Amino acid sequence: LYSTIDTSICNNEIFIFNEEQLSENGIYEATFSSVNKCDSIVTLNLTVISSSDTILNYQICEGDSVCLDESCFYEPGIYELKLINQIGCDSIITLKLDVLYNSITEINKSICEGDNYNGWTESGIYKEVFDAANGCDSIRTTNLNVFPLIVTEIFVQVCQGEQYNGWNESGIYLDTLISAFGCDSIIKTHLTIVPYFNILEHVGICEGDDYLGRTETDTFTRELISQQGCDSIVTTYLTVHNSSEIFETVSICQGESYHGYQWTGTWIRPLKDMYGCDSIVTTELEVISVPYTTLHKEICFGESFMGYSEPGTYVEMRTASSGCDSIVTINLSVNARKPEVVNIGDTLKCIDSYPSYQWYYEENIIMGATDSFYIVSQSGSYLLQISEKGCSTNSEKMFVVPVNKIRSLSAFKYSIIPNPNTGKFIFRIDSGDLFDLEIKLINSIGQVIENRNLKSIGINHTEEFDVRHLSKGIYYLKIFNNEYSNTKKIIVN
Repeated sequence: LYSTIDTSICNNEIFIFNEEQLSENGIYEATFSSVNKCDSIVTLNLTVISSSDTILNYQICEGDSVCLDESCFYEPGIYELKLINQIGCDSIITLKLDVLYNSITEINKSICEGDNYNGWTESGIYKEVFDAANGCDSIRTTNLNVFPLIVTEIFVQVCQGEQYNGWNESGIYLDTLISAFGCDSIIKTHLTIVPYFNILEHVGICEGDDYLGRTETDTFTRELISQQGCDSIVTTYLTVHNSSEIFETVSICQGESYHGYQWTGTWIRPLKDMYGCDSIVTTELEVISVPYTTLHKEICFGESFMGYSEPGTYVEMRTASSGCDSIVTINLSVNARKPEVVNIGDTLKCIDSYPSYQWYYEENIIMGATDSFYIVSQSGSYLLQISEKGCSTNSEKMFVVPVNKIRSLSAFKYSIIPNPNTGKFIFRIDSGDLFDLEIKLINSIGQVIENRNLKSIGINHTEEFDVRHLSKGIYYLKIFNNEYSNTKKIIVN
């Protein structure tokens, strides 16, 4: 029997054939005995594959890198990597890396405010990047200093007839100088010419006092230096005020006081008059007492009297014709207050007692239904009207479904998501099938905020409600139709 084996190995490896270690190219034969004692001749074609060597020369710019077999190199140097080539033998790669460094230049520059350097007008550090001859970045940094325009303000006063820096009129004058940095420096002068003053004064003194040594009414002049240092002429009109006696009649309300006086009578006190001189004031004082009034009033529910609509006793402080306080006590009674009706099974019952009752169905009078209770026989909206002392008031409407017509809750279920909430929630049908359904959103005082009529709805139907524009608190969601009614409390935080 004859057979041939073709195989290859890498350099420095061995191949064992017929108990010999082979490491060179060649054709080798060996004879083997098979189990049936027949010779078997095997020919081996062995190929030895030499390692591959590669030299790579790279130039990169500072900050760049060369990556080989997941290894990256940034610095200049010679790097040797041993890899496995595509036929599974060693491959030696020699990397010769040269790094070209960036060129960096720094410039310091100063300019005056209003000028520019290279288009820049503000102090700062500016960087520019160019391409150098070696293909890498050339970075130029400019440190720019902008000297501001120096404006100095001075305020000068001179007397009329004098001058300052050649100027003899009030105004604002500008001088432009060159500062130590070679930039403009502006001096802004605010010049005020102080005029010659002729001052008139009217002076009053009390009898017995003096002004500049003078004790009688007179007119005289004198020369002064003003606070600006300029001459002024003062003409004084002096008046001497004699002491006086004042009589007055005053009325005050009970509980008030006048200069500490609280009782009717004649009072005398010293007083400084309008000129600051001593005067004697005689006051005839009258103290007016406070009147009291009591009112008893009956009103119908929904009406108001003097702003009050709830029964009770109210005390008001009013102003009488004399201008003093008048105390009014109001005893208020409210007739025919809004009745409260409860639903117990099929019976509607009024909690409070009234002289007269009348029940309504769908806003139509129910003949003969004049008791404090009524037994419902059909689904619909009911209300109670009561009468008392000529007043009539209606209860809130109630939608009532007789007990024998209400569906079992297990046939229809729903969810309010989330509850409690912040004003935004979803009504979702979870089971059952109500084709016609009405939903009312009601606040805590029974007002209907929103009413929705739903048609042809089924499981997973949702309705979104948003009351974030309303006040926080308790709301109610009433879900009903001709055969079903249920109310859910909603908490809005």
